[in-house]
Amino acid sequence: MTPFTTPDWPYLMLRAALLARDGEQEGYAVSLGDLEAWWGKSGKTVKRTLGRLQREGKLVYLPGRGRGNRSRLTFTAEVRGELATLTAALAHQQAAGELARLSRLPFPKGWILTPEVQQLLASAPLPPG
Repeated sequence: MTPFTTPDWPYLMLRAALLARDGEQEGYAVSLGDLEAWWGKSGKTVKRTLGRLQREGKLVYLPGRGRGNRSRLTFTAEVRGELATLTAALAHQQAAGELARLSRLPFPKGWILTPEVQQLLASAPLPPG
């Protein structure tokens, strides 16, 4: 998988939620209910999104078999590296809005608010209102 340079918000929200809940791990146990809550989507849409992320090579999804057995997610790339690539690309594009949105996800702030990003956000114009 090539590193992404534009935000894939469902993917980033999933990575942030699992990192906040379980810390950095090789794989994560999840239920469709967890994913529905994090994404605010129906079960059918959650399954479509998981299928897309798997086709794009961002994760491996193994559905739980039977009632009460949790599904398993394994990501194909290390989260810190992905975030470093993404934040550098967004800072280069001067995408202050995207960086601000990214900084609101529950990733460790030091991973997102690099000196380059802090400088860009500090110089971004304030929204009217």
